[in-house]
Amino acid sequence: MQVYAFFTGRSVLSGEALVIILLLFSAGCAVFVFLISSGKTIHLRDGSLTLQQMVWATSSTILFMGLSSIPDELYYFLLFTILGFGVFRLAPADFYRFALFSSLAVGFQKVLVLLLGYSTAGLLDEFFVWLMFSASMLILA
Repeated sequence: MQVYAFFTGRSVLSGEALVIILLLFSAGCAVFVFLISSGKTIHLRDGSLTLQQMVWATSSTILFMGLSSIPDELYYFLLFTILGFGVFRLAPADFYRFALFSSLAVGFQKVLVLLLGYSTAGLLDEFFVWLMFSASMLILA
């Protein structure tokens, strides 16, 4: 998504910054692949690190959402895709914590883009989007 934003001139990142941030994201993903495939997490209650992977993917998506001016709806598709991995896999308490984290993170992102002047929507619109996102999280929980 961020690459699309960059090539259409709707990213706040320079080409170098984009490469660095994508390398950092890929490195984080590689750490998960290494930990899981090496068997180092097999003794854990959730050896596939579902919650941790969901937090990583959600944090990255929300960060990227704040760094571009492409429609947020595209990012929400990604966020709800990420949710699909945890709805049936996580224990209810873990999913509630993840839902709270996601709601707070999206709310923080909305406030930040409003303060920085990156938002193309008004305060009421941004609040309503956050409210609907949070309500959707509660419905899934």
